[in-house]
Formats: sequence, C-alpha cells, structure tokens
Amino acid sequence: ENEWTCQVDVETKAETEYESTLDAMIENGVQVYFVNDEQFQEMTKLGFEKVDILKKLQSENQLRGVNVLSFVQ
Repeated sequence: ENEWTCQVDVETKAETEYESTLDAMIENGVQVYFVNDEQFQEMTKLGFEKVDILKKLQSENQLRGVNVLSFVQ
C-alpha cells in the first residue's frame, strides 16, 4: 500500500505493534534473504542478475513458512 504523510496532526484509526521489524516485514509480504559478506559484495556489482544469487538461497519466509513468494521472470 502507499504511505501518505502530512504536516497536520491526524487521529490514529488503528495501530499494529510488532515484536520485531523482521516479523513485520515477513507478515506484510516482504521476501527476506540473509546473505553473507561475499554474497553481498557480489550482488553490489550486478544488475538484475543478482536475482540468480537469491534464487539459490532459502528465504526467511521459506524457513518460517510465511508469505512465501517465488521469483517471476
């Protein structure tokens, strides 16, 4: 969803608290991958090909069985 901000105070309609940012991201469909330093350095040199590195890894979503999405090309 889009997030909108403004300078005027508004009344809060709902609030969701999470124990961790990681839990919040996964619950909201973000695909989370942890990479080591070597993988990260390689990915910084690549364009779209960095997806090939991620395809070889298991996402945190897969490990937890939550909101798992696959890459579409």
